[in-house]
Amino acid sequence: RLEYFHAPSLVMKVPRDYEWKLSWFRGRNLVPTMGQLAVWNLSSYDTLVMLDDDMLMVDSADELFSVPVFAMSHDPLPLWSPDDATKMASKQTRLNNAARVVHPNKRFFQHLVRRIQSGDFKDDPLINFWGYDLQSLEDAFWNQYGPRKGVTNFVAGKFSGCAKSPPGIATLPQQVAF
Repeated sequence: RLEYFHAPSLVMKVPRDYEWKLSWFRGRNLVPTMGQLAVWNLSSYDTLVMLDDDMLMVDSADELFSVPVFAMSHDPLPLWSPDDATKMASKQTRLNNAARVVHPNKRFFQHLVRRIQSGDFKDDPLINFWGYDLQSLEDAFWNQYGPRKGVTNFVAGKFSGCAKSPPGIATLPQQVAF
């Protein structure tokens, strides 16, 4: 089943002093959007698993639907440090929005979009290190929203919790006030 979202409301607002960082989009005559966030607005579903279009499923992934919290893949790139990218003092993996388990919530969707569109994250260490793109903005949001819980664990195809070992996957706290 295909779902439609209103794309103009998800065009990314970029602070004027950061527009120069959009050369990749401008060079292709594209406008950066936050279309991937629309998955949070599909509240007629209990759980959604969203994958980028360049991912290939070769086996069943039903166990992902048993994850009771928000989960997002991590980037296999080298670890980075928010303190000093060259020293790698407090190493952390970057979240990657290529794969995620979402429990849609319209109020949370509005909160997430409002925070990302606010420009509040423009000076976040993640944005300064990786650039002004949706993936970095989401990562900055989750870093401020709550601690990463660790890697998801499965036993017999069912979610069994999160391990406290890096690299981590952000999780949505169960009690959320917007």
